[in-house]
Amino acid sequence: MLVKLENEELTVLLNTKGAELTSVKDNKEHEYIWQADSKFWGRHAPVLFPIVGRLKDDFYLLHGNKYSMGQHGFARDNEFEVLEKNDNSVLFELSENDETMSMYPYKFSLQIKYTLSNKTLSVDYIVKNNDTKLMYYSIGAHPAFNLSYNMENYKITINDGGSYKHIPLDKSLSDFEDTDELNANEPIRLNREFFKDDAKIIDTSDNSINSFVLSNDKDNHKITVNAFNCKYTGIWSTYPKDGSFVCIEPWWGIADTTSHNHEINTKVGINELMPTKSNDYKLNIEFI
Repeated sequence: MLVKLENEELTVLLNTKGAELTSVKDNKEHEYIWQADSKFWGRHAPVLFPIVGRLKDDFYLLHGNKYSMGQHGFARDNEFEVLEKNDNSVLFELSENDETMSMYPYKFSLQIKYTLSNKTLSVDYIVKNNDTKLMYYSIGAHPAFNLSYNMENYKITINDGGSYKHIPLDKSLSDFEDTDELNANEPIRLNREFFKDDAKIIDTSDNSINSFVLSNDKDNHKITVNAFNCKYTGIWSTYPKDGSFVCIEPWWGIADTTSHNHEINTKVGINELMPTKSNDYKLNIEFI
């Protein structure tokens, strides 16, 4: 089921399946969100929970038990309940069910609140541990932004410049033993070869606010993603397929390392949550 938010500036559509952002249009019908052409990539902006990226060999160990889970977890494929709704905001919730318990043995609540104000969509992810044991989890965003022109016309400005640790991927696993530097002192010019080795993952943990501005040489449209206290950020598009989108992905977690021992409590970037406690993660996206 689709849920609509709207004001004088923007019309936003969200799907109860995955609580996924599926469309953002301005009052001139300009579409900012990738429309999930399955020939290239059949999603719009999936929510990543309770893991980000891939588990080594697609399983993890917890208290001596083995659990299997696919890349990016299960939230994106589950139906969320609408708890609250008005013209400018909606609150979704996902709780455990029999299928999730087989992959992730916790009672939990994942609430996602979208709030539209002028040209900005704010997103709050509230993770609550409803169980009686310590809960391990990651959460992340994966919005895909529509490219109206050839990718070579686009650039991304990161935090107004700087040098960042780049964490390469090896068969979808994080390779912290082969890190290098991503120089963003000048805006990063995009091209298909930029994604030849999969997503560019950068360490953004040193900044309380991380700002990513996607702009182009052809018109005045731009998108600004502001993420608060995110540990890592992925920049991704298809290769060699010529998908007309780029993803800017704030993450509070990361894929398993190539040398990980499968124990979820030692997973790089994992978050811990005590019983009855909750954590809140925030980002906002401005559409110009």
